Amino acid sequence: IDIAKKIRSNMAPLGNGQSDADYANYLGTDFFQGKPFEDARVLWYYDKVSTQFIVAKDSGVKALKDLEGKKFNPGGTGMSLAIFTRGVFDELNIKPNYFEAGQASAADALVNRQIIGTAKNGIGIGADSYVVQILANIPVDLISLSEEETQKIIARFPYCSPAKIKAGMYKGIDYDVNTVGQMESAVSS
Repeated sequence: IDIAKKIRSNMAPLGNGQSDADYANYLGTDFFQGKPFEDARVLWYYDKVSTQFIVAKDSGVKALKDLEGKKFNPGGTGMSLAIFTRGVFDELNIKPNYFEAGQASAADALVNRQIIGTAKNGIGIGADSYVVQILANIPVDLISLSEEETQKIIARFPYCSPAKIKAGMYKGIDYDVNTVGQMESAVSS
């Protein structure tokens, strides 16, 4: 979001983006509500990130609906993921007790059992270091989306597509995780 704002104000000629921020920036939705920026240009997409809903293994949480009322970090403060995660939960009518924090503080809070979980967009080509760091301290599960949840999310957020985190990518995650993904981009005006 910060990069898109800098490109909008000519403080940066180009930067990294993500399809959710690119979409909102161009059309004037979500965090750019009512302020479309039709000069925005995606130069190329270079990687797909997968949204990972990470929870403590002993939390008993097996589905997104199990996060109802529980302390959960939607993604780092100020990151497009936090806004996207809120949108996902709104679309699915799930109301976690949001814990606002940057990524490092959210990881610490999860490890210290102050929260039950967090969200993170992970790289498409392998294990994400953020998840690996948490796993070095506590066992976790990744929540797999149902087909119905996936279709509702994609219908609401057309820049998403189905994504899969393969079994064995992370220690202790011996099942495929169905989720949604977005593209990372290079953006200019």
